[in-house]
Order: sequence, then structure tokens, then C-alpha cells
Amino acid sequence: MQNQIFSEGGAPQITLSEALASAVKILPRKPRGGEVLMLDVALRATADLAEHNHPEDDQLLALLWLLPDDIAAHRTPGSMKTLLPKIRGVWAGILSALSEAHPEIETHLESTPFDAGDEPPVARVIAATYLRMLLESGAAESLRSSVKPVPEREAFYQSLLAVAEGLKKNSPDLSGDLLLEAVKRVIRAEGLKQKLLSGEVRDTIWTFALRPQVPAAEGEAALRSLRSFLTGFRLSAAVSMTEGRVEAVHLLAEEAKGETGEKGAAIERLAASLAVRFSKVFIVVRLQRKEVQGELMFHRAGITGWHMGLRYKGRHDQLLRSQEADPLTEFLQMEPSGGLKTQLEQIEKLSSN
Repeated sequence: MQNQIFSEGGAPQITLSEALASAVKILPRKPRGGEVLMLDVALRATADLAEHNHPEDDQLLALLWLLPDDIAAHRTPGSMKTLLPKIRGVWAGILSALSEAHPEIETHLESTPFDAGDEPPVARVIAATYLRMLLESGAAESLRSSVKPVPEREAFYQSLLAVAEGLKKNSPDLSGDLLLEAVKRVIRAEGLKQKLLSGEVRDTIWTFALRPQVPAAEGEAALRSLRSFLTGFRLSAAVSMTEGRVEAVHLLAEEAKGETGEKGAAIERLAASLAVRFSKVFIVVRLQRKEVQGELMFHRAGITGWHMGLRYKGRHDQLLRSQEADPLTEFLQMEPSGGLKTQLEQIEKLSSN
């Protein structure tokens, strides 16, 4: 006969399957009264711990801390029983940290780093896993609404970032790292990257807008041709549109930072050359990324085959290696022109090169 593990009271220790059955019976399946820790979140958190090779005791704790004490108290070993209030304490600390983000707080100030204190590592891991499950299930705004008083949106995500950074610190596994990445993904999706993840905002943006004297139809065609030309080098470009019309093209000189020598600067020289060559067509503004208002969605050209990939890579690498003051001379066989009509004709030919 197999040996059974007994709790302090002599009854067999509650099993994971029994804890799962209790969770299915007790935990809410739908939001109610601002509750965010529902059954699906608990099941996902438990499965995630198993996927990351946490022992069954950790998986069991991930369920028991949400259940009423009288459900399994007499069948929970003393060593595990003492951990349940610790997990609840870390979670309460997280909610408290988020609730401190009142509307009157100046959001440009750095948030106070979250400190889980000396709570056991497993308590921090389980709390971090639950928080990540909420974010990955799209419940960030539900979590914000559950905090009382409800914090201002930007302040909430700033505090959420501080919580993730605090849980990552001294984390015994990757739960803190995974949580921090999840928080950053949500912040980017909320359009707050520029404000809250300024360390990731790099480099300069060149904006090409039409001069007032450029006819609308020819101007939009010129902008589309310019965008096609830039993406042909596998550069990151974005467009601004109004009522379906392209109004500006933006070039992200992202490789200008961190590159050595003249390599990355070639993108800057390319943008400057375009600004000079087509000065009758475009008004060109160069800004630091953090100075740009709004969130631009930059894209690179998609690759649908190996031959296309080789072509893009060849052009991209050739541009970055260029030592020319005007990199365009390596790709275009056209003399600069001072006339608006000629410049429009030349721009139209850009996308065919």
C-alpha cells in the first residue's frame, strides 16, 4: 500500500485534483462585484506554474490561497498553511501599490518601487504569475477598475510597471521577468510607451510633409512613392493619414543609435539627402523620438520569400555601409533639380528603383 502524506491533524493531505475540484466549485466564472481573480485565471496560473516546472506543492498553493480557510484547513500541512497568508499579503500589497496612483499624483514623477518585503519566494512567484495571467487575458482595465479609488489611467500603468520591476528584483525564477515583459506589452498596446518606457524610445524621426503649393493628388502620390522607396531598404516607416489620404511619411532612424562609425549615420544622411533633393515638395522636420506627439506605428516591408529577403538585405546592408555624403548617389542616377515639376517626376521614379 502506498504511503499517504498526512497533515498535522492526521487526515490525508489535500491533493491537487481535490483542490482543483474545490476551485471549480467555489471560484467565480464571471466578473462580479469587481472581482478579477476568477476561475479561469486560477486555472491558467496553476497550469503556468506546472509548465515552468514548479513542484506540485507550488501548484497546490496557487489554488488554496484563493479558497476559504475552512475548505482545506484541516488537510493542509502546517508548512504550507503558513504560506497562504503570505501569498495573500503579497497580493494585498500589489493592490495597495496600485491604489496609491491617485488622479492628483503628478504622473511625471517616478513611482515608488514596489517592495514585497521578506515574504517567501514562492509567495512572490505566485502573486507575479497571477498578475501576469490577468494582463495576458486582457484584464488590465478590469484590474484598474477593481482598485479603489480607481486610479488615473496613466498613473495606474506607471504603478503597474513599478510593481513588475519590484517583483523581478531578487526573483527566484523567471516569473518576475515574464511579468515585466507582459506589463511592457500592455503599456505599448495602450499607447503609453513614449511616456512610461522612455528608455525604449530611441533615435530620431524624420517627418516628410507636403508643402502648401504641391497639388493634392501629385503630393499624395509622391508620399506613397517615398514610403515605398524607404521600405525598399527595409527601413522602419510610418504614415499619417486623414480621411484615407496620406498626409506625411515618417522615417525612424533607429539604427543610428548603437552603430559604430559611419554605419548607422548613413540612414540620417539618406534622410538629409532626400530633404535637400526634394525641398520643393516636402517640408522636413527632424525630431527626437520623445518629442513626437502621439504613437506612430512603424513597419518594415514584409518578406514573402528567400529571394525577396536577400534583395532587401542586400540593399539594407549596402546603405548602412555607405560612406558617401549623399548615399542616394549609390542608388539613383538622377541629377538634383530645383523645379517642383521635375522633383515630383523624380519622386515618382523612386519606387521603381
